[in-house]
Amino acid sequence: RRFYEAYYRPNRALLVIAGDFELDAMEQKIRDQFADWAPLAEDGPDPLPELKLTSGLEAMVYDNDELTTSVTLYAAKPPTPAGDTLAERREGMIASAAANIIQMRFSKRLTEANRPVLGASLRAGNGRYINYLTASSSAKDNDWQTAIEILDAELRRALKYGFQQAELDELIANTERSLTDSANYAAKRPSGSLVGGITGAFSSGNVRTTPQFSKEYFDEIIKTITIEDLERAFRNRWDTDFPHKIWVSGPELDGVTAEDVLNIYKAANAKDIDPPATREKIEFAYQDFGPAGEIVSRDVVEDMDITRLKFDNNVMLNLKKTDFEDGWINIYVTVGEGNNALSDKKPGLVFLASSIQAGGYEAHKASEMSEIFSGKNINLGMGIGPERLSFNGSTNQDDVLTQLQAWTGLLTAPGYRPEWKEKFDEGIESSFHTIDSSPGGVASRDLGRIWNDGDIRYGLLPKEDYLALNLDDVREALAPQFENGAIEIGVVGDFDEVEIIDAIAKTFGALPNRNESFKAYPDAFKSNFPKAGRVNLTHTGEKTQGAIYMGWPINEPWSVDRSREIYLISSVFRNRMIDVIREELGLAYSPSAGAEFDQLADGYAYFSASITADPQFFDAFEKASKQIAADMKSGGITEDELSRARKPILESFQRGERENIAWLSLVTRSQTQPHKLDWRRGRTAGYEAITTEDLDAMAAKMFEPDTLHVVSIVSDRE
Repeated sequence: RRFYEAYYRPNRALLVIAGDFELDAMEQKIRDQFADWAPLAEDGPDPLPELKLTSGLEAMVYDNDELTTSVTLYAAKPPTPAGDTLAERREGMIASAAANIIQMRFSKRLTEANRPVLGASLRAGNGRYINYLTASSSAKDNDWQTAIEILDAELRRALKYGFQQAELDELIANTERSLTDSANYAAKRPSGSLVGGITGAFSSGNVRTTPQFSKEYFDEIIKTITIEDLERAFRNRWDTDFPHKIWVSGPELDGVTAEDVLNIYKAANAKDIDPPATREKIEFAYQDFGPAGEIVSRDVVEDMDITRLKFDNNVMLNLKKTDFEDGWINIYVTVGEGNNALSDKKPGLVFLASSIQAGGYEAHKASEMSEIFSGKNINLGMGIGPERLSFNGSTNQDDVLTQLQAWTGLLTAPGYRPEWKEKFDEGIESSFHTIDSSPGGVASRDLGRIWNDGDIRYGLLPKEDYLALNLDDVREALAPQFENGAIEIGVVGDFDEVEIIDAIAKTFGALPNRNESFKAYPDAFKSNFPKAGRVNLTHTGEKTQGAIYMGWPINEPWSVDRSREIYLISSVFRNRMIDVIREELGLAYSPSAGAEFDQLADGYAYFSASITADPQFFDAFEKASKQIAADMKSGGITEDELSRARKPILESFQRGERENIAWLSLVTRSQTQPHKLDWRRGRTAGYEAITTEDLDAMAAKMFEPDTLHVVSIVSDRE
C-alpha cells in the first residue's frame, strides 16, 4: 500500500483514450472521473539508481535445481542520451540490424540436427540509463560450457568476418514487408493497438510516429546503410573490453566457481573461428501441384455475405470480403478429423505431430525456411484440434499464393527429418525438468487427468511416454488425413476474390480427390468427472506458493441455450468472487471461475473456481467459494448482476461484427456446420431473452455441495 500511494498518483499517470466518441463529451467524462483524484501520500523518489559500470570481466554463478541451465554474456556502456532524433533512429536501426543478423545465424543453426544448445539470442538496446548488448543461451543437458563456447564463437565470428550482403538483404526484405503491412493496416487499427503504441512511445521517452512515417523513413535511410556501418556499430558495442559480466544459472552448479566460468570463457575465446556459411536464396520446390481445380458449385449466404464454393476434388472454400483491415487477409484451412482420428493411437502423439514444421519439407530443411520465404509474411505452423487439423495465418494479397503453396507443400511432402524429433525430445526434457517446481506446472500435468476420472488422454503423460514416440508414429497417424481428409477453407478480409479463388484452385484445389465430408467421432472424447472427493498434490517450489481448484459437475445435456445460461452464471460467479475474494478478504488479486461446457464432450461438463496463492489462504477461499455457490444455488441473482454479466458479452458481439478474426471460424465451417450461422444470427436475441429466473433455475442444478471435488497443490518443503 505504501508503494502504491507513493507511485500510483496523478503526476505519474498518463491516460490515453482511442475510439469512436464525441470529443467534448469524453473530455467532460474524464474531468468528472479524475478531477478530484488527489495523492494520498508524498511522492516517492525516482527508484532508478545512477548507473555504475564496473571495469574488467566478472562471472557469477547461481545454483538452483528449479531452473534450466542458461548462460548470459552482458556488455554495457554509458548511455548517449541524445533524445529521439532522426540521427539516433538511424544509429539504432544499424545496431539492431547487426544484432538481428547474428540472431538469424543463431536461429538457423538451432533448427539443424545435433544442435549444440537449446536456444540462443542476442539483444541490443539504447536507453536513457544504459546501452547494452546481451547474448544468452539455454544449455543442453546442463552443458553450460558449450553454451559459453557457442555464444563466444558467434560473437567473435561477427567481429572477425563481419556480415554478408545477402544477410542484410534478407533482413531488409523482411523489415520492408513488416513495415508495408503495418502502414497498409494503420488506418483501421483496433483502438487497443493505437493506445498501446501511444503509451509505449510515452513510457520510452520517444516521439510517437505513424506506421506510414516509419515505412517512408526506413525506405529513405536503408539506402544509406552499408555492411561497413553494421560492422562498425557491432564492434563499437562488443569490442575487446567486453563482456563485462558472464552469468551462469541452473541446477547442478554447486561447486562451480566464478573462476571456473572465466577459465572456460578464456579457453573458448582462444579458439580459432571459421567464417560463416554463405547465405544463398533458395527456390521453393512446391509451387506446382498439377492442373488447377474447377469450381462445381457456388452459393451465397446473403445476410452474412459469405460466398461458398466447391471444387471438383471436393475441397470447400468459403469467402467473406470485408473492409475492416486494409490489405489484410485471414486464412483458415481445416483438414481431416484432427485429434479425433488420433485418439486411438498412442496418447501424447498430438504433441509431437503438432510441431510438424520442425521437420521442414522433403526437399527443404527447416533451417532453409528463412532464405526461402525472406521478405514474405508466411506462417508454417499446424494446429491439431479435436475435430480437424488446421493451418491458420494472416497475410497480405502479395503473399497469399506463397502462403497457400507453403501449406499445401506441408500437406503433400512433409519432411520427417530427425531434427524434428530431436528438438521435440529436448523440449520435453527441458519442460519436465521444471514441471514440479510450481503449482501451475503440477496442475498442467495432473489436473486434467484427475478431473477426467483418470483418463490418460488428459493432462500430461510421463516423460518417458513422450520420448518413446517416433516419427513413424506421426507419419502413420497423419497420412490418411493428409492424403484423403476433407478440406474446408475460410478466407476473410480485404482480398481480390478472383485472385483468391485462382490461388486456391492452383494449390488445394489441384490436389487429388478428397473425402467429401468430415468423419464424425461422437464418442471420441467421452469422459467422466470424478466423484466428490479431495486430492492433495505437492510441488517443489517455495512454501508461499500454492493453488487450489474446486469443481462441481454439471449434469446437463449440451444445448446452445444452456451454454449461454452457464456462460452468464460463470460471469456472475466471477463478479461475486472479485467482490468477496479480492475486495473483502484480500485472498487473491485474480480469482478464477468458469465452466467447461463443450458440445463435443456432451455429457461431460463442470464448473470450477480457483486461486493461485499462499496455502494459508486456502481454507478461507474454499469457505467463501462454497458460500457463493450455496447463495447462487438458493436463487436471488439480481437484475443488476445479470446486466453486468450480459453487457460485455453483447458489446463483444458488436465489436466482432467489425473484426475479421471474429468471423473466421464461422466462415470456415459455413458449409459443413451451417447450423452455427443460425446460432450467430440469434445470439444477441438469445442472450437478451435470458432472465434472472432462468439463471436461478440453472444455478440450482449446478452447485450441488455433495458433488464438489477439490484439488490442492502445496509445497513439499519443510
